[in-house]
Amino acid sequence: MAFGCGKARSGGGLRAAAVLAALFAATAGGCKTTAPAAAQAAEQDQRVREARDLLVQADQARKAGKKDEAIDLYRRSLGLDGSSAAGWHNLGTLLMEKKDYMGAASALRSAADLDARDPRPLENLGLTYFRAGYDDEALTNYMESLRRDPNHLPSIRGVAMCSYRLNRANEEILDVVRRGVLIERDAQWRTMLQREKIRIEQQIKAEKEDARREGR
Repeated sequence: MAFGCGKARSGGGLRAAAVLAALFAATAGGCKTTAPAAAQAAEQDQRVREARDLLVQADQARKAGKKDEAIDLYRRSLGLDGSSAAGWHNLGTLLMEKKDYMGAASALRSAADLDARDPRPLENLGLTYFRAGYDDEALTNYMESLRRDPNHLPSIRGVAMCSYRLNRANEEILDVVRRGVLIERDAQWRTMLQREKIRIEQQIKAEKEDARREGR
């Protein structure tokens, strides 16, 4: 009987040890999954801090006229954290000034996608295409910019320039140019817009008359 009782106690001890071992294994497993996640979060926080520091340095270099240095700093910053619309926009405008139109277009599109309200990235994307000689693409982006802000004057001017070079005339462009005539304060630009308004009106009228004569 004594031996039997001792055996029972031994079996209970083994079962308790097994339970404790299982609990320890589960806890250890939890630590294995939590620790890497915490490390990854800390690493990401560090990357974000470094990206912000580089972004500040890039802005300072840009304002000081150090374009190449600013471009390098923006690229390094955005390589660590690509969530800054302003960073992409500033990088894009600098690349445009350096005539790297492909790089500028990519950066400015990123800026436009990150901030769906700001008309400026699309305005500068239009200007990039305009300077590269792609007037249709330029016009498309200027018009997209104006859907964000119908009174964004640089984009209105861009639409007028593109419509003139393309000899394009339709009611949508006419509405933009008419609005430009009303809000433009620069005398030279206002004269240009007024002339373009007249050209578009006359071309639309002539096209309607041609369609009427042809029975279209």
